[in-house]
Amino acid sequence: MDSRQSRETSPSAQRRALGADLLIPVFAGLFALYFFWDTWGLKWEARINGILIGVPLLGLIVLKITSTVIAATKGEASMRLGTITAWSPDQRRRLLLFAVFAGFAMLIGWLGVTLSLFFALLAGLWILDVRSPAVLALLPAGTAALVYVLFIAVLDKRMPYGPVENLLAPLLVGGGM
Repeated sequence: MDSRQSRETSPSAQRRALGADLLIPVFAGLFALYFFWDTWGLKWEARINGILIGVPLLGLIVLKITSTVIAATKGEASMRLGTITAWSPDQRRRLLLFAVFAGFAMLIGWLGVTLSLFFALLAGLWILDVRSPAVLALLPAGTAALVYVLFIAVLDKRMPYGPVENLLAPLLVGGGM
């Protein structure tokens, strides 16, 4: 390398920073391991669901980490975090989405799964610059209704109840929670 060559044109400056690309796979892997641990003592259906979801997820994580390590060892990429630590509109959106879904997790016990999911999806779409009134109304409402129908009404899964679930509970067969 010529000593006059600037850092901006050096091969290391042109490598893609892929370290931040591993953050989600690492957290997803930890979540999958937690899910395995948490469902191990439950009925076999819950364990099978955990395995059917977790094993492919762990496989995809291994593929992502392997491809990133290969790119880094070939010199095509670095393990730096890149611009993920820089303040930008995208970073602002990431933090807002994190706050919305942290709020979802904290409020689900009071608002119930249906209402908290509706508000979380609505806020998430708004943060992602979705401004279509139809999408803003139908997507969160449809998703929340689908979750209610599938998990509460049909499968009778124990989900956090709130105002919507309490209002609709008498309509269900048996009328109970």
